[in-house]
Amino acid sequence: KRRQRTQEFLALHARVSNLHRYTRTTVSADLRRRNQTETLRLWREVMQQVA
Repeated sequence: KRRQRTQEFLALHARVSNLHRYTRTTVSADLRRRNQTETLRLWREVMQQVA
């Protein structure tokens, strides 16, 4: 059951993250780095709660 929940979560995460993908031509590198840092921080926080 845990594997199924993990797969459901990852499928949802993939759909949401695709909405927030930036290309080099749409945002500055600085903004992209700041967003990536914040996203990774949130991801680690969520993973700690799941584990």
